[in-house]
Amino acid sequence: MTIFRILCLCLLFLITGCAVNTQMVELPGHMEAVVRDSFRETATSQKACSPWVDADVNVSLEATFFSGAFDGYLQAMTPAYLKFVGTNPFGQPLLALVSDGKRFQYLSFSEQKFYEGDVAAKAFSRFTPPGFDPVDGFYWFIGRLGPGEVNVVDAGGDVLDRGRWVELLDKQKGRRSRILFDPERKIILDHVLLDSIGGIAMQVEYRDHQPGKCGLPGTITITGEEQRGRLVLRLSDWKGETPFAETDFKLEIPAGFRRVAIQ
Repeated sequence: MTIFRILCLCLLFLITGCAVNTQMVELPGHMEAVVRDSFRETATSQKACSPWVDADVNVSLEATFFSGAFDGYLQAMTPAYLKFVGTNPFGQPLLALVSDGKRFQYLSFSEQKFYEGDVAAKAFSRFTPPGFDPVDGFYWFIGRLGPGEVNVVDAGGDVLDRGRWVELLDKQKGRRSRILFDPERKIILDHVLLDSIGGIAMQVEYRDHQPGKCGLPGTITITGEEQRGRLVLRLSDWKGETPFAETDFKLEIPAGFRRVAIQ
C-alpha cells in the first residue's frame, strides 16, 4: 500500500464499502412537518456546540488491499482544520498529518520525508466521492452540519425505526445528502452524500455518543461505493474544551527529512 493511499484515507476519511439501509418510510403529512421542524431544531442546537475536538483515536482499516489498526490522537477545529498523529505501541510517532481543508502536510517518520500539497491534487482527488468538499471536513468528522442554509426537501421515517430521515439540498454546492437523526437527543446518526443519480457516494455512521446536549460520537464508520472495505475511528479520552488556533495545524520539518511536493 503506497504512502499516498494511506494519506488520502486518513485525511479525507473516505474508505469505501457496503453502506447500510438509507430507505425513508413515507409519513403522514402532519408527521412529515414535525420531522422537518425537529431537524431544524437539531441543526440550530448544534451551532452552540464547541468548535474544537481533542481526543485519542484508534484507526481500523479493513479493505481488500490493506487491513490494519493503529493508535494516535486527533485534533480538529472548525471549519476544516484536522491534525492526526499516529503512534507505535511505545507512544513514538509514526506519522503526522495536518490539513486546513485546502492544503495538507504529512510527516512519514519511517521514510524521513515531509509531504505537502493541495488536497485537490490528482494524487488525492481521485479518492474523493463526487460532491465531497474537504472544506467541510470538521463537520463530517464530528457529525454536525456545516454552516449555511438548510434546505429540507423531503422527510420520512426509518425502516428500522432508528430515528428520522431528512433529505437536504445544498443549492450553492449543487449536492444532495440524506441524514438520519435522533430528534430527542438532537444528534446525527448517519450522513449520506448522494451522487448525481441519487446513489450513495459516501456514508458516515456516528455511534456511541457521549451523554449531554453536544454529545460527541465515540465510533465513526465510513463507507462508500467504489471499492470494498471500511474505515472505523474509535475515539476516547476526550480532552474537553481545548482552544486551538490556526498555527496548531502546521508542521515543522524535522532535521534530516526530505521535502516532497505533491502535484
